[in-house]
Amino acid sequence: MALRAMMAKTQEQNSAWMMDERARSEATRKEQWLADSEQRRLMEEVRRDERREAAARDERKDRQRQDELAQAKFDREEARAKAEAKERSRDAERKADRELVLQLAEAKERQREADRKADRKEAQLARLEDAR
Repeated sequence: MALRAMMAKTQEQNSAWMMDERARSEATRKEQWLADSEQRRLMEEVRRDERREAAARDERKDRQRQDELAQAKFDREEARAKAEAKERSRDAERKADRELVLQLAEAKERQREADRKADRKEAQLARLEDAR
């Protein structure tokens, strides 16, 4: 009987030990699952932050590129406007030079006409004097 009592006590202890072991194992699994879930959540949060930072970097780069393109366009327009202004200035100078040349030519022609008229008058006066 003592042997049976000892065996029954051992089986009860064995059963109690197994139930405790199962409970500990289940608690450990739950803790591990919670720790893994927290780790996954943190990793996902880090990935989200990295994606957000990458998107912000891309946005800044795009804005910088747009600013550079706008500046380049402005610079081209400014250079074109300066070139056009220089060309208009050169055209105006050429026109003024041509007009000056024409005015000088007209003045020379008037002077020649005046000289010829004076020569004719002198010749006419000389003939009148010769005729007297």
